[in-house]
Amino acid sequence: MKTERKNIRPDYYDEFSCIAGQCPITCCQEWKIAVDADTNRRWKKVLPPDTMPGCAKSQSLDQVSGDSKNCGKNLSTYTCMKDGIRVIRLDEEHRCPFLAKDKLCRLVLAYGDSILSETCTTFPREVHRFADHEEDTLMPGCPAVIDLWRHKEITFPSVVHSNAGISSENTWTNVSEHTMCVEKDENKMAFLIREHILALLGDHTVSIEEALLESFYILLELYKNQPITPELVEEYFSPETLLQLRTAITQAKSTISSLETWEECNELLQDLAVNYRKEGLYEKFLTPVITQAEYYSQIFGRQGIHVGEDMDATKGENEAGQLWDRWRQFRNAFASYELLLRNFLRNEVFSDLILPENFEMEPEEADNLEHMVLQMQWIAIAYAVIRQSLFLKWSLGADADGIPAEEALDYETVREYMVVISRMTGYEDEDIREYLENSFAELIWDWGYFALII
Repeated sequence: MKTERKNIRPDYYDEFSCIAGQCPITCCQEWKIAVDADTNRRWKKVLPPDTMPGCAKSQSLDQVSGDSKNCGKNLSTYTCMKDGIRVIRLDEEHRCPFLAKDKLCRLVLAYGDSILSETCTTFPREVHRFADHEEDTLMPGCPAVIDLWRHKEITFPSVVHSNAGISSENTWTNVSEHTMCVEKDENKMAFLIREHILALLGDHTVSIEEALLESFYILLELYKNQPITPELVEEYFSPETLLQLRTAITQAKSTISSLETWEECNELLQDLAVNYRKEGLYEKFLTPVITQAEYYSQIFGRQGIHVGEDMDATKGENEAGQLWDRWRQFRNAFASYELLLRNFLRNEVFSDLILPENFEMEPEEADNLEHMVLQMQWIAIAYAVIRQSLFLKWSLGADADGIPAEEALDYETVREYMVVISRMTGYEDEDIREYLENSFAELIWDWGYFALII
């Protein structure tokens, strides 16, 4: 007898609604909008709306020659193949051709929502289908989603313990119940680890950076010590072990200069932006921060400052010293968005840390822990690049006359860069692996590099 999958979702999920024409960064521009095969077949039989540029007021499929420079013969003619998938062909401004000036969709206005492709229908919703349940979540590439995370802590449902929700108020749930549940179903092991990481990132007595560092350290240890048991997982995440780990991490971090972190994050941002800049994407957001990043890189080279040098030693003496002063001011302004950033990171962990396909593989082929380690690395890159982008944008605003430094980091700017960087890092799993393999000496980082960028 086939059992119905249980559907679970974060508590904020049902609050989402598309703000359509009011959206400050529409999802209808500057990225690949996939068109599934079923939609493309339907589109071959549908005329472009007469509101499309160059399209006549009345026409039929037989009457449309397709010779018009602007008007396609059918909706499918507005698509093309790119990187192996069919996508909507964007115009010269990298916008969807169906997007009207009022930011509304010409297709929806003419034919209703049913005409849309699967991507356009579901975004920013995301569904992960496991054997016994489905997980719904929302992606941070949408400004309206970011708005939902601004003022209250979000709660995630527990897979391991059916009666629990994961929030900072119940950071340490009943260990024995967790362990007993996992022992009955070994597939729950990955979910047990995820729930501990969610709880750790929701613990406001620990900084965001400390929670990330502790989570990655434990993931690495579990990855290196496979096969693992529920008891081992609980031991690593126990308050006693975390307290010892916190002390060791504080000592280790003291050996990494802020200049080292700053320079490495500067390089990460520039590297991530290369292809997008070549294609002219996100120019409004990337051009000012990349220009500022390159400016600071030139300062370091011109003044002979090297990685590893103590920034305190140059405090206020030159441009690099002034940069250090600004970095500390920025961190104070950045800290005011702690709740938003915790919600962002926890949502990324919930939605990306576990791959449903791994549970469909043979045991010897699946490696949930490797995937979890790689995803934590990718989440760290996104967080570090968002922080770096905001610092560079903030430093430009702080330079303007009459703008207090603490006021230069406004919410709209934070939301913009969270959305843009999320879209830039919204890779498929295979693409994430390829990027990590090509960009770093080792696919699996050592803890020291993770600590360097965080």
